[in-house]
Amino acid sequence: MQRIIQILLFLLPAVCVAQPFKFTAYTTNEGLSNNTVTVMAKAREGFLWIGTRNGLNRFDGNAFDVFINNPGDSSSIAGNDIQQIYTDRANRLWVTTTSGLSLFSHTTQKFSNYAPDTQAMPKVGNFFPALQEDTHGNIWVGSDYDLLVFDPVTKKFSSSGWAAFAGTVRPANGNHTRVVVLSLAEKGTDELWVLTTYGLYSVNTSTRKFSHYPCPFPGITDFFGSAISYADSNKDLWIGTFNHGLLRFNATGNTWKNYLFPPDIRKKAMFDIAYGIKPYYGDTLIFCANNCLVLFDKRRETFVQTIDTATNNNFPVANYYNILKDENRFWLISGKGFVQMTTEKPLFTYHQVDAPGGVYRLGISSRRNALLIGEFYKKLFYYNPVAGAAIPITAAGQILAEGVRAYTETADTTAYLSTGDKLYRVNPLTAKATSLPLPEKVFADNGYGIRNAVQDRDGDIWIRMNQQGIVHYQPGTGRMVFAGFISPAQNKEYNALYCDKASNTLFVSVKNEGLYIYDIDKHTVQHFQLNIIPSHKGATFSNITGDHNGNIYLADINNGFFVYATHRKTFTRYTVYDGLATNNCYWLSVDSAGYVWMATESGISRFDPVTQKITNYGTAEGHPGYADFIAADPVGNVYQPWQKGYYTWNSNDFLKPEPTGKIYIRHSRLDNRDIPVDTQYNFTATQNNISFQFGYLQLLHKGTVNFEYRLNNGGWMETGSQGLVAFSNLSPNNYRLSVRVKKYPEQECTIYFVIHWPFYKTGWFLLLMGLLILLTAFIIFRNRVAVVKRQSAMKQKIAETEMMALRAQMNPHFIFNCISSIDNFILANDKENASAWLNTFAKLIRSILDNSRQTEIPFWKDWESLRLYTELEQLRANHAFSCTMEADPALLNGHYRIPPLIIQPYVENAIHHGLKHRPGGDGRLRITASLVQQQLVFVIEDNGVGRKKAAALKDINTISHNSYGMQLSSERIQLFNAAPGNVTITDLAGADGHATGTRVEVALSV
Repeated sequence: MQRIIQILLFLLPAVCVAQPFKFTAYTTNEGLSNNTVTVMAKAREGFLWIGTRNGLNRFDGNAFDVFINNPGDSSSIAGNDIQQIYTDRANRLWVTTTSGLSLFSHTTQKFSNYAPDTQAMPKVGNFFPALQEDTHGNIWVGSDYDLLVFDPVTKKFSSSGWAAFAGTVRPANGNHTRVVVLSLAEKGTDELWVLTTYGLYSVNTSTRKFSHYPCPFPGITDFFGSAISYADSNKDLWIGTFNHGLLRFNATGNTWKNYLFPPDIRKKAMFDIAYGIKPYYGDTLIFCANNCLVLFDKRRETFVQTIDTATNNNFPVANYYNILKDENRFWLISGKGFVQMTTEKPLFTYHQVDAPGGVYRLGISSRRNALLIGEFYKKLFYYNPVAGAAIPITAAGQILAEGVRAYTETADTTAYLSTGDKLYRVNPLTAKATSLPLPEKVFADNGYGIRNAVQDRDGDIWIRMNQQGIVHYQPGTGRMVFAGFISPAQNKEYNALYCDKASNTLFVSVKNEGLYIYDIDKHTVQHFQLNIIPSHKGATFSNITGDHNGNIYLADINNGFFVYATHRKTFTRYTVYDGLATNNCYWLSVDSAGYVWMATESGISRFDPVTQKITNYGTAEGHPGYADFIAADPVGNVYQPWQKGYYTWNSNDFLKPEPTGKIYIRHSRLDNRDIPVDTQYNFTATQNNISFQFGYLQLLHKGTVNFEYRLNNGGWMETGSQGLVAFSNLSPNNYRLSVRVKKYPEQECTIYFVIHWPFYKTGWFLLLMGLLILLTAFIIFRNRVAVVKRQSAMKQKIAETEMMALRAQMNPHFIFNCISSIDNFILANDKENASAWLNTFAKLIRSILDNSRQTEIPFWKDWESLRLYTELEQLRANHAFSCTMEADPALLNGHYRIPPLIIQPYVENAIHHGLKHRPGGDGRLRITASLVQQQLVFVIEDNGVGRKKAAALKDINTISHNSYGMQLSSERIQLFNAAPGNVTITDLAGADGHATGTRVEVALSV
């Protein structure tokens, strides 16, 4: 077992290097800022960073983002000549240019720039080719004249002390005018490798102590142009040089080795140039040697292979001076752009056979595990691809030298071979052919044009003769006749024939007549023209095949291909609108996995019947780009004749999942200026012109990636090839922007952003304004209420004053009338009445005096005063009238208050003007008080002479006083009610129209 493993290990490099290469070049044509590439690095996010002589580039596999110096922008990169790119442990990207050190921010996509000054080094140069982080987080910067240390915290440079140390160990015959620290690499904990023009050193990053490792080879005195390329697991340091081959330094044994190119490689490389040494496979290394790549087996210490870049397509011939290894691919750096080199197995493999005349057709022989190769009118032979052996087919002892048209193996051990005008039955095991006799021509002027043969379910053979028709052959009886299910015609051209054994049906294509379907068992024919509008002629199918699952596939030479579903009896057409590269389809073949392969003028297309997806393969995928015939074997191999050999591929190689990448945000812009890249944003109301550009990170992909986007829950819309989504004048709202790759809808990126309402439209502002308005209204209302209260109090005070004044005027008037009455009694010497009258008058005066200081008194008090008054008047009139007073108990027992003596003038007026002049002494006075709808209603009703007769009999003094009292009472009522029109006087009359008295109604608001 150990011996077998050793043999396998020995053969591994040879096996590995035998793998074919695929090259893809990138230049300024694809968007690179400059074709002179200086350095390349891969970031942890997956981006490829490319430094050039004019700008820094970020590459995602599809598009470049270019960063160049803008003199007016201090946050742009300091210089355009990129010298080194490095990513530290914190995922910070450091870049050196002729202007010093630059730090890139992945979020803002801006740079912070730092340059050493004369305090860090006495002489500041413009060459900074090396970068390396130590365990303390400091960045070591190799430059001309010194090795510097940059502290990212203090943002200060300091000297490592190398310049002083180098002065003690510099080689005597070295070039002292160009002292440069060329490369830095990790050596171990707290140690770095330092390669300079003076040689190899190491440094302890804590103590700053240097060690020197002199190169023992006398021819190597200057390491300018050299670099530490690779440190392997054996602690071997591999150094690439200019014109000194490979240098290998073993740190454990402190030993050096030098490998110079053998003459054949040196001849191609022109010099012993070894740049960009990287591990290839196993113990094999790969490196650049000017215009070629060289493979070196480090275990056997031999050069294995040279890859001449001049012989590879898409491989620019240029000086290659570095390699970046990235998983199973390599990036080659040159002065004419950069190249992606992959070692994946090619999809299409070309095999050349011994066929000087060219391979015209081929067939599959499952019995011989071989191909039948039809060399163009020279020979027919079985070819075994594994052994490379060719067995010619013979007939009557002679090698067949005819042009093959079709080869079909049937269910038994027989095969049928057509050569145009002859049909042979072939034994695949013996490679012997026998010519079959043909039936008499239907059209003597036409050739036979024998094409393909098919076998039906019963074992019969059906043969398509391109110029004669379809022939039915019964191998058991040898009977061969023309089938008549298609009407014969001399100008008919039979283009394709296929038998579906499941339904035992023949499918025949006639040029410009579409498709004939013949049921062999039922002897019925269906005809489908399948013409393409506006043409009135039928379709022309150059080839027909099926998958034995009820699907028939038909290749149209001008209009794509058709699928006929036998169980549904429906046709479906597929064209360039469904994904075909071209509508010119020539041949079809179904592989073992059920995929349909199409030979077209633009290459090969594959149709998946399940997903109905079409995939095209052309020159970009390694196919020659044209095919007119293909054939598939039972194990998934597909073959296509091509020039002096054939292309082959296996369907299983196409079942690999397509490489998928990652969608990301390339740029975010607000009002045409860059803003930090993020997935969440908050914008003001005026920040409503926003754009986002998206990219697809997939370094194995070269081409255009199309994106779709939608805003919130809207429909999906395409962004265009640049992946740009722009919005202008967006209204305030919460937004969710979803972007996905059209080809991979599961790849989606989401950005959330908010455009806030202007402050004067925000809820809190509107609430504040509402509260402010309410507060203002409240203050205004409160002030108004206060004013109204003051005005009301003032009016109340005025009213009370006026009422007091009116009462003061009324009371003397009443008292005057009373004294006049007493005077009358005295003059009449009526002592008894005068005495009674004085007693009553005294009570009344006391009541008036008690109420004189009050604007309102209880109803019952005023009612009592009114009763005393009427008694006085009755005494004065010698009881010439009677008086009735009625009041609601609620008034007498309640707390109702009214102005004192408010209706006394009306009672007085009824007595002195109505009842006084009534003859007969039967006068009646009725006074009532009642509550009616929140009003106190007094009714004073008399049966006197009425107002008209009273006016005629007026007594001047009495009228004067009464008129004055009623006017005062009316004003008092208006002041009390705060409204006019509360006194109603009604003249009462009998049936004959004569006056029967007066009725007065007084309404007070209580």
